[in-house]
Amino acid sequence: MTVDAPYRSRRTPGFTLVELLVVIGIIALLIAMLLPTLNKAREGARQVKCLANLRSLSQALIQFTQDKNGYMPGFAGTSIVVWDSSKNAYRAETGAEMTANAFVPISDWIAWQRRTDPVVGINNPSGANMNITYSGLARYLNQQPVIHASFDDANTVALKLDETFICPSDNREMRPKNSGDNNGGRGLYRYSYSINQNLAWNTTKLQTPPA
Repeated sequence: MTVDAPYRSRRTPGFTLVELLVVIGIIALLIAMLLPTLNKAREGARQVKCLANLRSLSQALIQFTQDKNGYMPGFAGTSIVVWDSSKNAYRAETGAEMTANAFVPISDWIAWQRRTDPVVGINNPSGANMNITYSGLARYLNQQPVIHASFDDANTVALKLDETFICPSDNREMRPKNSGDNNGGRGLYRYSYSINQNLAWNTTKLQTPPA
């Protein structure tokens, strides 16, 4: 008859508190060393996206001018340029057209004015009732006009197209939230790119393109 050996407790191996703190410290150190590299890589990706946006806008601009006999689109200032197909000419948008909830074939390179500011949400009483699909370049960026249901809805229409006009590195939330009379009540410009006003059309020098 055999007798079992006395029971001996066995200690399960594991980390001590000091060892755990050392591991956490090493991980934190590695993160601190890698974070700048990760941020640099992330910013590099944003720069690539920004350049891709500029390339798309440039190509759309060239196609626009080809369709308009070599004439550039409007520079999208406080006044709005409209292409009148019946007269084959540019003209200024009327006040009724600015406030109407309907698509007007504007020829500004971007339709930026909103009745509700897309960043801070304040009302812009003199802003045109537009969304990004009203841009003169929209059709050349594979986007047909979309009529929005409300002022707020104008900021959610065609978000992919909207992003084409915004650099990913542009922190729009950090821009001034207001300036004086809020640009005559039209609201602030909330996009990243601009166009040379000396090349683009504006309502102070409207001329009739050749037929």
